[in-house]
Amino acid sequence: MAAAAAAERSPDEWFEYLQEQHSKPIELLTARNTVSAPVDDVEQAMEFLVVIRRTNPALEKFGIIYKVDSATQSRVVLTIKEGLCDLYNCQMRLHPPGSSLRERQVVRGDEILLVNGCRDHDQIKDCLLRSNDVFLRIRRPPPHERSSLAALE
Repeated sequence: MAAAAAAERSPDEWFEYLQEQHSKPIELLTARNTVSAPVDDVEQAMEFLVVIRRTNPALEKFGIIYKVDSATQSRVVLTIKEGLCDLYNCQMRLHPPGSSLRERQVVRGDEILLVNGCRDHDQIKDCLLRSNDVFLRIRRPPPHERSSLAALE
């Protein structure tokens, strides 16, 4: 029954419907939550790719604060500040809860494996500061595998 009703909507009705459905996510873009992002814990480690393009690296901050865990040499995300990564997270929050895209937000405790194919700490830092196109390979460990850095405030 709902499918038949949906098929009978005019273009104007569809436009109004979409505006209603997207009014909350649009508010997220103007009032971003840079402290935490709602993602579920994973039972097994999950890896995903994040692609962020910027036009002017000198003016557009990336917004990831990370630290190298001395025990594992992992680059552990500590904070997402206002910047391009925060905007990326806001876009991922537009997807329904539980969807694989929504779960691809970069959050505290995630590990940065590669940036633009680089593993070296100095090269990664340089890419995050200077590259227009940034390709990050992120690993989200399950809670029992997370670095102790993720728990520190």
